[in-house]
Amino acid sequence: MDGCRNAFGKDLDAYWGHCGSGFFSGLSVLALAVTDAGDVVGASTARRTDLGDAGLLFLDAAFVVAGHQDRGLTGHITRVLIRDHALRCRRYPLYVATRTASPRVYEALRRAAGPGNTHPAIDRPVPVGFQRLGADITGWLGWGDTFDPGTMKAIDAYAALPTADTEDWLPAPYLLAPQARDAAVNAFFARHLGPRDAFLVIIRLTPGNLALSLARLARTWATRSGPVRAAGRVRR
Repeated sequence: MDGCRNAFGKDLDAYWGHCGSGFFSGLSVLALAVTDAGDVVGASTARRTDLGDAGLLFLDAAFVVAGHQDRGLTGHITRVLIRDHALRCRRYPLYVATRTASPRVYEALRRAAGPGNTHPAIDRPVPVGFQRLGADITGWLGWGDTFDPGTMKAIDAYAALPTADTEDWLPAPYLLAPQARDAAVNAFFARHLGPRDAFLVIIRLTPGNLALSLARLARTWATRSGPVRAAGRVRR
C-alpha cells in the first residue's frame, strides 16, 4: 500500500477498499521490484488459468513509484512473468492478455508478439477464435457482460471506480493514458474507446516466437541504469 501511495502521490486506501480482499485472494502472482535498500518501488500482479488446451496469463495491475518510472521496470517484470508462465505451462500456444486503455501498453505487446499475433488489430477484424477466447477470459474474470467480442472492447470497464469524479482519488496526470510512438495506434484507441472503456488485448506466443517476443519486450521497455536490480516473485 505504501508503494501505491508513493507511485500516485496520495492515499488510495479507499480504492483498495473498493477492490476488496477478493482481489488479492484471486491472484496467482505478485511480483515486486526492490532496491538494494529493500524498498519496494514497483509491483505487478497476474492471474493464471487454463482455457481448453491453452495456458493463459492475465496481466492485472501494475505500478512504479514516481522516482523510478521510465526505467523499464514494468517491461522487466512483465518479461519475467511471461517467461515464468512459459516454463510452468510448457504447452503451446500460450496466451497473454490484459485489459488496458493505454496505447503505449498495447504498442509494447504488439511489438513483442508481432501484429499477426495481437488482437484487436488496428487494421483488420478480430478473428472468430480470438473473439471466443476473449469471451472465455472475460467470463472467467467476471466482467463478460461488459465485453464486446467483435471489437474486444470492455465497455465502461472503469465505471466501478470509487467515485464518478476520479480526480478525487487519482491525480490528473494518471487519468491520461500514455501515448504510443505509432500515431496509428493512438488514433485507433481514440476512435474506439470512450473515457471509461478499455480493450482486452491478447497476444499469442508459440515456441517459434517466444524468445524473440521476450527480447522485443525488453528492448521496448529498455531499462536505464538505476538502483533496482531484481524482481522478486511471491506465488500462491
